[in-house]
Amino acid sequence: MWALLGILSAGFLGFHEIFKKVALQRNAVLPVLFYGTAAGAFVFIPFIIISRISPEFASNYGFFVPPASIEAHLMFLLKSIIVSTAWLFGYFSVKHLPVTLLAPLNSSGPVWTTLGAIIIYGERMNALQWTGIFISLGFYYVLSFKGGKMGIDKKDKRWIFFAFLSIIFNSISALFDKYLVKEYDRIAMQSWFSIYTTLIFLAIVAVIWYPTREKTTPFIWRWSIPMIGLFLVVADFFYFKALSYEGSLVSILIIIRRASAVLVFAAGAIYFKESSLRQRGVVLAGILIGVALVIFGSL
Repeated sequence: MWALLGILSAGFLGFHEIFKKVALQRNAVLPVLFYGTAAGAFVFIPFIIISRISPEFASNYGFFVPPASIEAHLMFLLKSIIVSTAWLFGYFSVKHLPVTLLAPLNSSGPVWTTLGAIIIYGERMNALQWTGIFISLGFYYVLSFKGGKMGIDKKDKRWIFFAFLSIIFNSISALFDKYLVKEYDRIAMQSWFSIYTTLIFLAIVAVIWYPTREKTTPFIWRWSIPMIGLFLVVADFFYFKALSYEGSLVSILIIIRRASAVLVFAAGAIYFKESSLRQRGVVLAGILIGVALVIFGSL
């Protein structure tokens, strides 16, 4: 059951990435980040209010948000800081890089999550897993140093590095999620994490973007912006639900979620009309092979 929930999460995550690219085209990054995140947070505010006014009603309909301790709120805030850092790097890379290039990059996330599990949780790697990691690293090398053949300018390498940093912080968040779901209520975690992340980006927009908005890329409202947050809420709901199942494996779920890269790559080819598809498709396939080896080594 948890694997099926992971597949549903992957589908919504793919559309989330597509809406993100549409929203960021010729648009200011920071306000898109804020409004997209706020759209997701607003989903939970009524649930929190109803849970305080009528907890029995909320429980009967499955959206009860229990009170959280100060310790829990600090943990949720820490997750928000980690995710906000990942999204800052990630959104800038999405704006400046084609999605057919980002798809193979993002699909390597499970490799770094597995490495984190070795360091943090003391998990051991077998030969198949190490082979998968080295294959993924090899295709990263192709993207970073042989990218000219795939239509990648030298200036794009900065955004590739941003994408890599985003993936690393997302992997840290994924490892943290497993702990949070076991220790705290998952609905409370998702609700307060969304709200805290919105407040972080509100502060960033107010301090950094708003005072200099006349000198930077103008902000254009698009309906794809709230879709970013709404589709992510649904994707994360299925993901956290899957994590809550006894015996669920975070490394497997991360692999399943990254199958969304195929949907994103298809959108880049069909909707965004991007070029160098054959070469980037080979890189996507190569990284997915590396990821598959990691997962098979975990079974």
